[in-house]
Amino acid sequence: MLHFDLTARFWLRRIAVFLLVVAAIWACVAALRIYGRGGIAGVPVETVAPIAIKQTPASADSHLQIAVAPPVDRLGPGQSAPLHLLLENDGGIQGRFTPSAVAAGGCIQLDIAKMQSSLKITPDGKGAPGIELGPHATATLDIPVDTTCAGVHLPHSEMMQLAYTWSTTVVTRARGCSCKLQPRAGKSQRGFTGLISTSPLTVTSPAAEGNRRALHLALLLAQDFTWPVLLALLAALSQGVLARRAERQQIFTTLLPVYTELVQAHYLPITRRMEIVQAEAKKIHPPRHGQNPDIALQRTFCAILLMRSRALHLLTAKGGVFFRSSIAEELFAACFSGFYLGFQRAAGDAGTVEACAAALDPDFTLSQCIGFVFSFAQAAVTAPLFAGFSARWVNVGNRTPRFNRYLTVLDLAKQVMSFECDRIFYEGSRRGARGDSTWYFDPPQFEFSAQIGAFPRAYRTRVARLLTAYLNGIPGECKKEATYL
Repeated sequence: MLHFDLTARFWLRRIAVFLLVVAAIWACVAALRIYGRGGIAGVPVETVAPIAIKQTPASADSHLQIAVAPPVDRLGPGQSAPLHLLLENDGGIQGRFTPSAVAAGGCIQLDIAKMQSSLKITPDGKGAPGIELGPHATATLDIPVDTTCAGVHLPHSEMMQLAYTWSTTVVTRARGCSCKLQPRAGKSQRGFTGLISTSPLTVTSPAAEGNRRALHLALLLAQDFTWPVLLALLAALSQGVLARRAERQQIFTTLLPVYTELVQAHYLPITRRMEIVQAEAKKIHPPRHGQNPDIALQRTFCAILLMRSRALHLLTAKGGVFFRSSIAEELFAACFSGFYLGFQRAAGDAGTVEACAAALDPDFTLSQCIGFVFSFAQAAVTAPLFAGFSARWVNVGNRTPRFNRYLTVLDLAKQVMSFECDRIFYEGSRRGARGDSTWYFDPPQFEFSAQIGAFPRAYRTRVARLLTAYLNGIPGECKKEATYL
């Protein structure tokens, strides 16, 4: 039969709870990713901030002023956003502004060929497009920012740079003079260069943005809950250690002396009575020459009555069995009562059998019990009971299969009581390596290896269920010789 150790079930339940919590957290994160792109309740709206712009200092002689309105810091693959430039010529000279992209062929590109301006865009002598600004003129220039990120793992960040050339033209005129050194009329040109750079622009996708937001939320949760969770775990661990220490102290100071008295006064005598029943039952065999076949039957019959008398003494004195495990109490009661009820049915009169057991002194020896039960005064009462027992549980001097199955039930009850007498001393002390302060160098063993077919049919299901639960509660080192039904 498949089974799980109690410790395995303990951790399996907690692992299952942990996995459910993790799954719930990831479900919440996924929901936030799917439905929270436009804003999440309780979380501030994340604004898209403009990127930083750096320019090379312009010379005062250039008379050129440039104001830049940068694009947004995040774009999707294939999207385009303009880079806005406001140009002003504050001098009295003519000038030409010619832009050129420094980084070409990357993920983020400035498309100079598609730029637009409030003035006419004309090529210079080399074919480079630009605009002419007259004296004290202004103009706007929009340069598309294209994103081509095929094969790039998103999000991807890249800095953008724009170089420009500002060239001015100064016209000189000749004055009326008769001297030979009169200057001629003409034009003089000057060129100024500059560089505009941005902080990295980021190209991202909805999925990558969702992952980033989920990671951001997870980090916020970790910052808010890490310390409380760690403190709670430390508190739980410390409380568990203190609870186990208090439990051990309670066992040694209060429970152990009481339990020791129960073991010595009641449990060990009952266990001994069950062993005598098993030993006497093994002597039942077909009669041999010169032997009385009723002797073994009488001894077994009286041993069962003495066992019941000792159990009645426990019920009268303490009210019942009290083990460390409630499952052990239920399993022992089911097996012990099951065997005795089978004996009563075999004897034929349950009330008379119980009266005979109650009339016995619990401290009787087996010989004293035989002398009392089969005395002349009791013969009229016990003779029919003994005859029914002999007829139903013995066949031609041999134990019937039904009797053997009930003996198996009794053996399980004896094993449970014997182990419960020992386990309190083993599990109540500090277990560890050999030589530590333990009562046992070797753990006590629960030895029971019968199969389910060895039990009476009426008790198989219940006993199998109780035995499985009982074995799951026993330390693993104490059940090496036991088998699950």
